[in-house]
Amino acid sequence: MKIVGGKWRGRKLQSLKRLPIRPTGDRAKSALFDILSHSPIYTKWPILDSTVLDTFAGTGALGLECLSRGAASVLFIDNDCDSIALLQNNIKLLGAQTTTRVLHKDATKPGSPLISPTLIFLDPPYNTNLAETALRALLSSGWLPLHALVIVETPSKKKLRIPHSLQQIEFREYGNTGFWFLANGNS
Repeated sequence: MKIVGGKWRGRKLQSLKRLPIRPTGDRAKSALFDILSHSPIYTKWPILDSTVLDTFAGTGALGLECLSRGAASVLFIDNDCDSIALLQNNIKLLGAQTTTRVLHKDATKPGSPLISPTLIFLDPPYNTNLAETALRALLSSGWLPLHALVIVETPSKKKLRIPHSLQQIEFREYGNTGFWFLANGNS
């Protein structure tokens, strides 16, 4: 697993097979960031200078990819102690301590928002309903500001029940990975 673009392109991230995490594959991650960087649909949500929320962060691959591509800052949320230790190692490995913050928290019970993100990633464990639960919790607690872009990763065949206040922009499928692109409010 590595950073696929930006200033840290090619830098390897640490991952432990024994952890109960499933990092986004490099091919799917590359496709996702190509869409965000080159599709005219997403020009109103540039990665450059963005404030990013990476929930179910695991290794931190999605948020760190954003930093590599010029995001201003990333707030990571994960509730697994081993994942957080691995994430903090990856942050240190890239020297990204000043532009990141890690919260040891359950994304389905996030509490009051600490940032107003413009890009939000949800990459929960597959074969759970945690994406839907976290979306509702993040919305109800104010973590998803109006006009933010939300990207949810699920198995490609899983249907996602999208809360009414979120608008589906599109769904993209890469092998067994599906990306749901959602906007909060009128986009």
